[in-house]
Amino acid sequence: MKIFTKSMQIIEKLKKIFTLRTIIGIVLGGSLGFAYYYFYGCEGSCGIWSSPYLSTGFGILFGGVLLSK
Repeated sequence: MKIFTKSMQIIEKLKKIFTLRTIIGIVLGGSLGFAYYYFYGCEGSCGIWSSPYLSTGFGILFGGVLLSK
């Protein structure tokens, strides 16, 4: 029973962290980060926007933080 209650506590903490607003921010941020790379990204001279993975990752991070509680 201890394992079950511990796992339920973890699930409740994750529910508090990943609210619907945060998930929307993550999806929107990732989409906008990739769109920025696709339309305005540079060719290797800038660190973040020259890679689709980095620009999408930073978009996810910023979107999640901006729309979290």
